[in-house]
Amino acid sequence: MVLPQFERLPHELVLNILNYLSTVDGWYSFYNLNSRLNNLLETNVAQIDLSNCRRSQFVFSCKTILIHIQNPFYLKFSMKRLDESIDHFFIKLKSHNLDDLLESMTLLSVTDQTIDSVVQYLNCLLNLRSLTIIYDSFKSAKNSLEKIMNTNMVSLTDLNIDYARKHNEYLQGESSAENCSKILNIKNIVLRVPICLNTLHNLLYLLPEIVSIEVGLLRTWRNNDIDKPSIGECSPNLEKLIILVHNNGIIYFETISKLLQELPQLRTFWYSAFICDNNRCKEYHNGRVWEHLIRTYLPNLIDFRLNVGLEREMGTGPSDVIQSFCSPFWTQEKKWWFVADKPDNNADTIELYSLPPPDHGEIIFCPKSEWASNSPNPNFKSVRTLGLQRPLHPVWAVVGKHRYYTNVTTIRPPHDFDIGTLDDVAILS
Repeated sequence: MVLPQFERLPHELVLNILNYLSTVDGWYSFYNLNSRLNNLLETNVAQIDLSNCRRSQFVFSCKTILIHIQNPFYLKFSMKRLDESIDHFFIKLKSHNLDDLLESMTLLSVTDQTIDSVVQYLNCLLNLRSLTIIYDSFKSAKNSLEKIMNTNMVSLTDLNIDYARKHNEYLQGESSAENCSKILNIKNIVLRVPICLNTLHNLLYLLPEIVSIEVGLLRTWRNNDIDKPSIGECSPNLEKLIILVHNNGIIYFETISKLLQELPQLRTFWYSAFICDNNRCKEYHNGRVWEHLIRTYLPNLIDFRLNVGLEREMGTGPSDVIQSFCSPFWTQEKKWWFVADKPDNNADTIELYSLPPPDHGEIIFCPKSEWASNSPNPNFKSVRTLGLQRPLHPVWAVVGKHRYYTNVTTIRPPHDFDIGTLDDVAILS
């Protein structure tokens, strides 16, 4: 009998072809065609993605795929699509002793109504090492952060909590996690659900193994931790800190400075904020202040990125701001490059951002804006999308120096917007 071309392929190529399909689609299409394909499928179950599967595929997965899992695996599913079947699925996992093999999991569309069921199952996953939870809204996320932080996942080292963005959704209130005594082995945490700075302090205080943390902040510090040990004593391994301040939240520079002074082992620090009121915040634009802070308290810092918009002081421009970042410390010792931009927006700000900027920072951009850099040849290759903004006063606009965006793939046209709002300001991201 002449074998089909597909059957003649070696195992490695067949597996490579199957990798283009989800695990469920691969099994649904090829299982029980012959013993060779069955063996390849059964011995290579590493990822199960149920987030977009049909009901029939979900039932097939429970009956057929689960019973053949032999090695640690990754699971992804949507609570919205499979809400009624989740109980059945986890019962199947436990009945086949697979809860001990589940090492990584992503849960989508988690709501206020489903979070308690989620927590119940998470408490049984003692070997889970990585968990990603995407809530269906900010409201659902902020109401249940502490429940997640108090689950009994003793092996968990990586935690990512986020929520599905909705158009024009205003973030009001923040999540809190005053106690997380059961997941002390976390090393990497990403909380894109906004918290207050006081909660960040608590997390650093309560998670002694933490190495990397990325957070969104809403409010200023509510300092009730005066009597606690310093963060540096409690988080001796923290090397990476990324902060994004939401909703024009005002966090004074002295507060961030105090936080950084307790983290001498820090190697990466990114900070993004848009602050209309520069009262007690103008140090963010002062290179001499940053230089003193880094030299004195952050000897191990190698990756420093800023994206801070501040209300422009009368009589100052981009050149005045960038001047303090032109010392040998910035241009020779560290070679950290910055741009100060005056986009002529209705908030009359000066935007200071590093090259490259923080990954999730948004940079207001105007093609005729006045700008300055501490680099003789600033490289904008990290920019992928240009969001163009019309100057508010085109007659007065100063034509700035040319900028070359060699890697731009998308250009967004300017939007007409009410001069009294900031909601529709086009951005460069």
